[in-house]
Amino acid sequence: MEEHKPHFSRLNETSEIFTYLVQGKSQTRVGTIFIENEYSSTVHYKEVVRKNKRFVTYQEEDFQQTCTGLVFQLTARLNRILSNYEVRLNENYEVEEIVNHPAILAKWKLEKNELKEQFKVIPDSEELFDQYEQVLQEEEKLRQMLFYTGFPPLFFPRIKHLLNAIDASKKYERKKVLAENSLGLELPIVEELCIEKINQKQFVATIKGTLDVDAIPDEKEFLFIFQSLCGEDKTLTDLLFKSKAYYVFDAFRSYQTAAINEHFEVKGMCFKKEEYSFIKKGKHE
Repeated sequence: MEEHKPHFSRLNETSEIFTYLVQGKSQTRVGTIFIENEYSSTVHYKEVVRKNKRFVTYQEEDFQQTCTGLVFQLTARLNRILSNYEVRLNENYEVEEIVNHPAILAKWKLEKNELKEQFKVIPDSEELFDQYEQVLQEEEKLRQMLFYTGFPPLFFPRIKHLLNAIDASKKYERKKVLAENSLGLELPIVEELCIEKINQKQFVATIKGTLDVDAIPDEKEFLFIFQSLCGEDKTLTDLLFKSKAYYVFDAFRSYQTAAINEHFEVKGMCFKKEEYSFIKKGKHE
């Protein structure tokens, strides 16, 4: 009997919720200060097609971390504001809209006074809260913050649509801008994608990213800002970024496992290493 092959145009039109166990570790050094933090969470993920539009519901819970300082406590509390959201994806699996943006704003308004009071001892906390609120209010800025930092990038790699045309293996190249980094500069990144069809039941995808110096729009201005932040002796060769992501999908494009490793460094000044991964636990009851 011929093995059933899924028809990809009709995949993921169910409302099943899958649960994933997520964990990560970050290492940050600024001068002589070194910080290591380990963290974990549970994510419930649902993907569904309604009226030819694709939606994802993403919910984080049980977030835990090893660092207990006030800044880390504040970060955890702010992440709770954004722990539950629904987004609309386009045909390339890019997030086009945060559908429940009004609900996120309402949750912030309900909790912000308590948060401000609890963390007022943090220097410049009022300014920090104002900046956070500005990002929340602008849906496009919020999208940039959400899907390029923390756990969400694991679940929104923008590659599922590429699985349709894979018979054995195929390579792609794409570009993106990394805006959320410790320098606050927009870093152009080039990514190499390799997708392999292992068998009728499994796909594997690898994404490798590096800094694309040739894609910097105005290299002279970029270098001026970079040197202003990091020292006049710095050159673009002192700025390093590399990343590697690995995904395993089943025949229905459901995530099975994933892992991301990132390394960002300004030589002789600071670096940040981050690695995070998930494994599918099963269906959420």
